[in-house]
Amino acid sequence: VFMLSYTRRRKVNRKDDRARVDFKDASGDSWQEFNVYHPKLKMWMELTGETDIRKSPYQNSTAAEINWEKRILLQSIIQKYVTHSISSTFNLPTHVTVETIGSIYLQAWKKGLKGVTIYREGSRSGVLVAAETAKTAAPDPGTMEAEVFRFQVGKEPWMGIIGVSDNKPREFFSGKIRESFSLPEDVKKGIIHSTPSDGISGNYEFRYQSKGQTASLKNLLQVQTAPHEADTRFVSEALNKQIPLTEIFTLLEKLHPESDGIHTWKSSVKRALARFIPNGTASADHLCPVCSDPDGIIYEEGCMKCKSCGYSLCL
Repeated sequence: VFMLSYTRRRKVNRKDDRARVDFKDASGDSWQEFNVYHPKLKMWMELTGETDIRKSPYQNSTAAEINWEKRILLQSIIQKYVTHSISSTFNLPTHVTVETIGSIYLQAWKKGLKGVTIYREGSRSGVLVAAETAKTAAPDPGTMEAEVFRFQVGKEPWMGIIGVSDNKPREFFSGKIRESFSLPEDVKKGIIHSTPSDGISGNYEFRYQSKGQTASLKNLLQVQTAPHEADTRFVSEALNKQIPLTEIFTLLEKLHPESDGIHTWKSSVKRALARFIPNGTASADHLCPVCSDPDGIIYEEGCMKCKSCGYSLCL
């Protein structure tokens, strides 16, 4: 049995004044919640008259409760008799530690498993929610100042939004300027409003003012566009973990060594973020290409300059 019970959410018509509303999401939509039980568990409850599902024969045997070490061992044996590929999903509780997840991948590698996937309960929001966590109150919404920058990728117009906290970039979103990701030209700054969804920080809204009117751009995570959707998530995650910008730039170079020029996504993002690097910070490559000072290149006002000979290169 994957899950003994869960809470399902059904969207409520905004015009229905008589409908019961149990939950409101960050977009203002209303939802009604109701419990769903596994058919066999429901049969057991009807036969025994028992309502405490912890006393059921399925207790400690659901997908999230299966011993992961035994699961790895089982798959390593089964895959010997599988002609093509095989993968297994490890369903883990929401409180699982990073160390445990690391151990699963390491042990799977040691056993030569062809494929494993890990799903942590609550890591993605949706209409199905574990019953025991469905009623958990969401933390207070968070806000941070944000700056808008526009750039070109080839011939296509793009836009980026940088969330700033304590004068340091902490969030990042980018996408093609189109109907779903566009702002009036006079908008340069605003506020990022984040609301945790089912205990997971996943709803982001950009609020701004234009010509005296207040407006917002919702669902920032959903308007990020290919081919740089994964790159955007990488930069945002790195900023959130406070990885130094110089290291982020180095990683971007490794991810896109062939991408160069003023109108590339990589170069544009680096230009936008470089001005947050404190003056005097050493660049990843300290060597000056002009005077050969091994520690000459530093960042100053968003550009790389040599403190010895004055050589300058702006991104």
